[in-house]
Amino acid sequence: MSHTPGPWQIASRYQDMNFLMVYAPGTGPSVAKVYFHDVYLVMSDSWKDDSGAANARLIAAAPAMYAELVSAEQTLRNLANGWLTGDARAIAQNQALRILALTAKAKGEVRE
Repeated sequence: MSHTPGPWQIASRYQDMNFLMVYAPGTGPSVAKVYFHDVYLVMSDSWKDDSGAANARLIAAAPAMYAELVSAEQTLRNLANGWLTGDARAIAQNQALRILALTAKAKGEVRE
């Protein structure tokens, strides 16, 4: 089974309650509650289709995926500044900028 489709967002209105809620707009229940000391997946009806377990696997893989994105951005930037020309250079530069935006969002440098 697959995880809850994205994009996922953070509902900051819960910050004063010692947690943040992660949800996917339009898909029903929240995905996870992120407490300042722990993370809890919101399972609700996910037991019916195993999306809760898929969400857990996705969250567990996030640090490795983040590291790979950082590496891919650097590789794309090096290629765009070196070997690539024309359309290929523009595509690599564009993709590197998109990855930079994603990693900035993950670090909290960009507000949703």
